[in-house]
Amino acid sequence: SEMCIRDRLEVARRHNTPVDEVRKEIRIAMAVAMCSPDPNVQKRWREIPHDGEVLTLEDFIAYAARKCLERL
Repeated sequence: SEMCIRDRLEVARRHNTPVDEVRKEIRIAMAVAMCSPDPNVQKRWREIPHDGEVLTLEDFIAYAARKCLERL
């Protein structure tokens, strides 16, 4: 299953990886995933709530955190 954002940040902390580096990697992963030609993937990205025109890292982290909490 997908690892929650907070779990990724905890792994980063344990391995002495700066949080900024983790955030950068998440942004890269988001950009790659958002470019998927798969209509189902595009639909899932559009369903993520966001404040502005473009989904931000902060929007995605908030969404992912809520989803993680829902699984508890």
